[in-house]
Amino acid sequence: MIESKPQKFFTNFFSILGGQSLSLILGFISITLIARYLGVEEFGLFSYILALVSILSKFIDLGLSPITFRESSRKEGNFVFLNTAVSLRLILFLIVLVIFNVAGWLLALTTLEIVLADILFLNILFSAKFQNFRDLLDIPFKISLSSYVSMIGIMLDNFVFLLLILFTPFFQASIYYVVTAYVISNIPGFFFVLNKLHKNYNYRFHFSLANWKWLIKESGPLITYVIILSIFQQVDLLILKYMDSEFATGIYSVALRLTLPLMIIPSAIASTIFPTLVKNVTSNEKQNIKINKFIYKLLFFSAFVITILFSLKAKIIITLIFGPKYSEAYLPMIFLLVTQIFLFYNFHTINLMTAYNRQKKIIIYVSAIMILNLILNLILIPLYSYTGAGLAKLIAIAAGTFILSIIVTKEGLNFNFFNFKTVIWCAVVSVLLYGLNYLSWPFYFISALIIIIFISLKLKYFEDDEIMMIFKLIHREKWGLALLRI
Repeated sequence: MIESKPQKFFTNFFSILGGQSLSLILGFISITLIARYLGVEEFGLFSYILALVSILSKFIDLGLSPITFRESSRKEGNFVFLNTAVSLRLILFLIVLVIFNVAGWLLALTTLEIVLADILFLNILFSAKFQNFRDLLDIPFKISLSSYVSMIGIMLDNFVFLLLILFTPFFQASIYYVVTAYVISNIPGFFFVLNKLHKNYNYRFHFSLANWKWLIKESGPLITYVIILSIFQQVDLLILKYMDSEFATGIYSVALRLTLPLMIIPSAIASTIFPTLVKNVTSNEKQNIKINKFIYKLLFFSAFVITILFSLKAKIIITLIFGPKYSEAYLPMIFLLVTQIFLFYNFHTINLMTAYNRQKKIIIYVSAIMILNLILNLILIPLYSYTGAGLAKLIAIAAGTFILSIIVTKEGLNFNFFNFKTVIWCAVVSVLLYGLNYLSWPFYFISALIIIIFISLKLKYFEDDEIMMIFKLIHREKWGLALLRI
């Protein structure tokens, strides 16, 4: 399926997935400790400020990354677009920072909220979490399928953050310490990536606005998309803070923290496969069709398994990790887990439309989910608090997926993978895992994984050639043949 550079594709994909997974574990431990140290209300305040800065950071984004990635993939070693994108974002960073502080004063935000937000604003410059500057600097590594370098930087960020958070109880540190640590921890990784860029690609940043009008024009639809999507992702936290309480915000934040990191799976796949999709648009459309059908099937498998596996033990998972005071986050967590099934599909579809230069159509999808989510939050949060926020997001994303499917079908980009066999597989896996729910959680997860593998092989969720393709990438064809004989 991906005959060219198969081993490099495999290495790049698993360096991204493995690196992000390890970083996720380190970051997750840090966030868990923060939630326990700060308590529900202060953790809610931390999450609210983080959500606010995340939304504002998207006004700096301009949707430049996918277009810069696309154009740089076509002209490897040319940093014109990269320097222009970084320069534009630096200008906007200063503008947005000034506007926020003026607006914060006019809107009578508390001094605590403004100071914490200003500290977090610095993270926009250094952090991979905000995806403003670090994601641009990662582009040369993605193109050369050397994403392990970026992953080392991210792991360094999270390791330093964990070390700083471990000192929190010794200094009886406040939320100021936590937010400052959140920023400082990203500086070593930032300079590590810069150094590797210079050594590996002889890259040095030069302030440049070459082709800036063209770049903004091409990114135009994505600018709106990025801003609206950020509002969609974070607005429930803001509404919870003002229509309910910091306590409700803290509870809901735990559900988000347990589900949002799952997006590393489609992200790792997209980062690895995107350059190939772009090049195949004009040179090998048949290969693109085959690739996309498999990717959609793989994403659905991953999302469905994760959802059904963790939903049945949601309350136990939350209690074990965050403590009993956060246990009520289990129901919004279940809603947000189901949402991932739709989000995995949507994530790859949006990248696919960008590869085919159809990004203008994305606005319809993202506008629909943002408006619907906002309306549902305003209705459901007063009635059901944090549970209503989770339900609102699920309904909005499900409706958005339907709209996006119609759009891609009209654009001739519909790579259908869902059939009757998939429905049977979903039903059998769901019933069998529900039957295992009486087991204690360690035995449940072990038994569930064995059953999922067995059922998937027997019902042939993946075709034989797809399974062999996976093992071919890691040069273990014999393992694939042995697995197919089970």
